[in-house]
Amino acid sequence: MENKLKKFIRRYKYVANILICALGVIGLFATKMAFSPDTVAYDIGLSISSSAVATSVISIILLFILPNESDDEIELKTWGIVKVYSERGTATIGSNKLPRNNLDFIAFGLKHFRAQFANSEKLLDNIKNGLHIKILTLHPESKYVKEQQQLENSDGLKGDITDLVEWVEKMRDRLSADCKGSIEVRMYDNLPLNFYCRADSRIWVGPYPPGELSNNAITYEFRLDSKGGERYEQCFQDYWIGRKGVHIVDKNKKFLLGDQRQSIESVCKYFCRLIQGSGGDRVVGVVVLFKKSLGLRRTLFSCNKKDREEYHCYKIDEGAVGKLISLNEEAGSGKVLFFRDYVHDLSIVFRRQGRDLCIKKIDFHIRPFKPDTDMNANLSVPIYDQNDMIGAVTFDIHNFSNEYMANLDLLESLAYEETIDDFSSTMYKWFRIAETCANMVSHMLGDTVNIEYSKLYDEEWTVYEN
Repeated sequence: MENKLKKFIRRYKYVANILICALGVIGLFATKMAFSPDTVAYDIGLSISSSAVATSVISIILLFILPNESDDEIELKTWGIVKVYSERGTATIGSNKLPRNNLDFIAFGLKHFRAQFANSEKLLDNIKNGLHIKILTLHPESKYVKEQQQLENSDGLKGDITDLVEWVEKMRDRLSADCKGSIEVRMYDNLPLNFYCRADSRIWVGPYPPGELSNNAITYEFRLDSKGGERYEQCFQDYWIGRKGVHIVDKNKKFLLGDQRQSIESVCKYFCRLIQGSGGDRVVGVVVLFKKSLGLRRTLFSCNKKDREEYHCYKIDEGAVGKLISLNEEAGSGKVLFFRDYVHDLSIVFRRQGRDLCIKKIDFHIRPFKPDTDMNANLSVPIYDQNDMIGAVTFDIHNFSNEYMANLDLLESLAYEETIDDFSSTMYKWFRIAETCANMVSHMLGDTVNIEYSKLYDEEWTVYEN
């Protein structure tokens, strides 16, 4: 009720003051006609009516002289909105507006900005004298670039971003060692962020509307020293260092394009054929990831299985994978691969410590943890994210190849802890094949372990019961 009254008074303030003035004039005439000049009532009536007339007249004069500010307008000033541009292209930074200290962007290719300053020495001079430029853009190989191109009905976005990176590198090459400023570009792999530009004390922000070129989008200008300006500036600082869910990636990173599942399983199939060899039969490739906090591992990808595995979970310490984990935990900075031949009771490890390689037979006996399996051997290789073992690639061997059987006598004759020096042996080749496969799968999974399967990885895991 109070807010409605305020709005009503603001809307009809001139009418209200005129009515008050009229009532005051009427009061003056009524007082003179109704009361004698020497009475108290006459003095009170005259005083009230005169005050009403004087107040309303002064209010009307002030309304004409003073600016008209509502609570909404005061709030807008607090948030610091200076201007609204119908098109982003009209909010360009000209040579006479170039900042001296900070110029920050969240954008795509900055095509118009680069064209404007392509042959300008003023931008370069400002950098030399202390201007710091930071540009945050999508990685050109990110799948979101393709999606954004479809939204804008334009196919030039990837090229614009690549041109931006080259432009930044050329600018850096022209800077001397004693340069006081800097120019840097960083890339992210997320849904596209809104446009952002800060030029010293001014900030411009705006959306990327679907089906509309970015240069034609509505854009808002803020003062930096305001609630809105400070908030947007802090958001940029968080995005720049990879906070608030923004995934900063190296500009030289190669992305996996297309269907991730199909690509990973195709890679596994290729390496399964190499391990299968001549005379062998069906080698199954499996990619599992770990949740060490739960003590579980889960199949995310597999190939050559008779029946499609529905992402079964197993205890992390079960079977050959469990042994693979313990071997790597004991290896320190080295990485260990593990081979188990269940038919001939052989356990062999491959350890890499920098450039040093070691293959040896160990005294370890284990049976398959699933009694109904027709698997005769298992080759397991770890997947690492930097120094953290996050999963494994396993090759389940059902029928041995002729090459392996030709080396079997040598393997069985080895004493425990004795090394294999023959780098042409089948075991050495298998370990190298498995290691190469795991390295490729690790890159294809992405820096965050899983790109398209984050929901599958994050959902509740339960142990599979046979």
